[in-house]
Amino acid sequence: MHIEPTGKSLTIRWRFEGKKYHKTLTKHNNPIGRKNAESVMASIEKDILSGHFDPTLYTKRGKDKKKNINITASELFAKYAVHRMNERELSHNSQVRFKSIASRLTQFLGEKPAGKVTADIAANVITAWLEYASKPTIRAYLFDLTAAWDWAQKEDLYILSDISPWNNSLARLKRVKLPAPKKPKPFTIKELKAIAQGFRNHPKHSYYTDAAIFIAHTACRFGEMADLRWLNVGANFDTVLLEISVSRGHHRDLTKSGPSRTVIATKTVVEMLRSRHEQIDPKPDDLVFPAPKGGYMNDNRFRGKIWIPVLESIGIDYKKPYNLRHSGISHAANQGASLAELAAQTGHSKRVLMNTYLHAIEQRCVFVDF
Repeated sequence: MHIEPTGKSLTIRWRFEGKKYHKTLTKHNNPIGRKNAESVMASIEKDILSGHFDPTLYTKRGKDKKKNINITASELFAKYAVHRMNERELSHNSQVRFKSIASRLTQFLGEKPAGKVTADIAANVITAWLEYASKPTIRAYLFDLTAAWDWAQKEDLYILSDISPWNNSLARLKRVKLPAPKKPKPFTIKELKAIAQGFRNHPKHSYYTDAAIFIAHTACRFGEMADLRWLNVGANFDTVLLEISVSRGHHRDLTKSGPSRTVIATKTVVEMLRSRHEQIDPKPDDLVFPAPKGGYMNDNRFRGKIWIPVLESIGIDYKKPYNLRHSGISHAANQGASLAELAAQTGHSKRVLMNTYLHAIEQRCVFVDF
């Protein structure tokens, strides 16, 4: 017999004469409610030991409960996500991750019942999934999938195989050898100028011009730009303190690289920030680059609704918006910035800068003519 939390309630679960029972105490998931639940549990134990237990007073589970045999894999995972939300609120990033997993299960498995997902089928799903996500990302997804199937087994609501089909996928994933990922190619200076002009001239999306220019000139992340406030801009507009990041327009957190960092602004950024400040006369806590209707810009919406149309309008092949940051770092390195300076102002280690961002952007002769 044990007590487990279920959202704002507490549920007492026990087994008697081979059958499972439970009693839910609504809105008792608090210190006082737990004391009450312990008292109720002691009373039930006393009835069982004294032979006065009346099973009709409680809800039976187990063999007497009809199991859902047709629930699909994506539906099972969606129900698990709801359970997790009731258990304790998931972070915004976790909600996005769970939604992505359910969507991929629908894509790869369709209407296949969860109980018919075998280890071999799960392995085929992982193989297909590798075309869309990296091994570390899928590894994190597999932990969620395993937890979902384990939860379903524990609840005994669905007809599933005795062993989660995802258990062996982690071991198989380690043995999968993928080709080394290609380094993203930075935009050239000519392309960056064309992108800035493309934003300025776009009939719908010129509002985002300053945000795009800021990312390319400071090599910051989209989330860091979206949460930048005027109190973190230097008095002369020549420095910017990046310390908070926003994801999907909602979740606020520390920057991805951890500690805050100060970026020394280029002349273009200084002039742009000064001009924006003079036009709107903002309060210190106001966002520097708010969404058109206020609040945070959403990186997902920016990519699909703004970024892609602007690139198409100027005839530049698609690269992710992150390539603005990548290009800013690569051009700084090619202009002779030291690794120490770049590491301090981009939030990357020297090793990552060497392995990822140092490119020969435009081919030229580098040898000594003697």
